[in-house]
Amino acid sequence: MRRGYTLIELLVVIAVTTMIASIVVIYGTSGREQVAVSIETAKIADLISRAKARTLATYNDPNRPCGFGVELDYAAGKYSLRGYRTSPDCASPTGIASSNLIEEYTLAPGVSFRDGSNKLEQVLFIPPDPLTLLVIGGSFASTTGNVYLRTRDGSVERTISVNTAGQITF
Repeated sequence: MRRGYTLIELLVVIAVTTMIASIVVIYGTSGREQVAVSIETAKIADLISRAKARTLATYNDPNRPCGFGVELDYAAGKYSLRGYRTSPDCASPTGIASSNLIEEYTLAPGVSFRDGSNKLEQVLFIPPDPLTLLVIGGSFASTTGNVYLRTRDGSVERTISVNTAGQITF
């Protein structure tokens, strides 16, 4: 009896291996972007939570800003943690007087912001409660604000919502 493989057996093995390899390559790229969207969603939600926590932790500091918050730059694909001063004063804010950058992040490759209703531009927390101020369309809003993320091809989308009580859902 001869030992070895026939030509047909070799061709079948090569064909099956090629099919499996192409599925892995195709899925690997889209899967990577799906994971990146989920990670960015969690990172932004965490940054908003950290801004709220920082607001409460620095309440008794005499040199603290009025509050802390997150600013989303949709055009540049960036988001940042900021310290805010409000006008006319911290006790009765009607607008944002100034902000200072504390940390800045860029969205992962393959992930972008997208437009949607009640698109959140800034969220600001002012102690002691903390009071939650949402900036939508350039002014303070009394509705829930949303941050929309998606993959480059739009196959996966995620939404982060922040309400006026400071609750963050994603």
